Amino acid sequence: MYMFSINIEQNRQCYLEHIKRQMLYAVNTARGTQNIVNCDERSFLEIYVDNEYRDKIEFGLKNNIAEVIALGFKADYLSEKLKFTDDSLLNRTLVNTMSIFDNEIDKKMALNGLNGLEALSLDGYFQFKLKALKNRWDEIINVTNKNGMISYNDYIKIEFLQYLMQSIPTLVNYVRLDMTLYGFVLYDSTNRELNTIPLMKCFPIDKEEELLYNLICLSPKSVCITGDDNCLSEQFVNLFNSLFNDVKPENY
Repeated sequence: MYMFSINIEQNRQCYLEHIKRQMLYAVNTARGTQNIVNCDERSFLEIYVDNEYRDKIEFGLKNNIAEVIALGFKADYLSEKLKFTDDSLLNRTLVNTMSIFDNEIDKKMALNGLNGLEALSLDGYFQFKLKALKNRWDEIINVTNKNGMISYNDYIKIEFLQYLMQSIPTLVNYVRLDMTLYGFVLYDSTNRELNTIPLMKCFPIDKEEELLYNLICLSPKSVCITGDDNCLSEQFVNLFNSLFNDVKPENY
């Protein structure tokens, strides 16, 4: 048997949980096991597989680690350094969208030098081995912070958000957003339910923030809201109307 071990400070265990979920099928196919254990305020993801599956599992692990860094760590890094005055839905959505921006380049840079998965400190790797990636993010942060209007003016933030969204490819032309008391469901034009992407964060996630994140990732040309739209806050509705082409149900 071969063991992979990835560790991180315990309050960021959610990143290991994400990797574990993403690796579930591959590890099961390789007749392996995986488990998260905690020790001395650190969390450890331990994966055991037969030696014949080592290369395949290592490949998947590296890609998922790079994804965690390029999305989760990036959002944490931007949130900490951007000079936003509050924790509004607009500010969080802007940070999430900035994290998507140039994501493939960020993932490639995170993969560089990613070796030694027998005992990898994920936060240590980010802190000491990814200086070039952090410098790249610092450039974005410096430009944003120097433009004081972005930090304090919501209209400028929305314009900046609209600009970032132009670079996100449209995956689905039309989305129907169905709201219920239990949450949201997204459908395409054929009424097929669309898979949603959970936000990669290590604290309670606001459902409206997660909904906006999914809509931005899909980048539809039009969105139709059905169901109980009273479940949506005024803050969400105002931001949604600024970003998406809202069409009425009777038109479809």
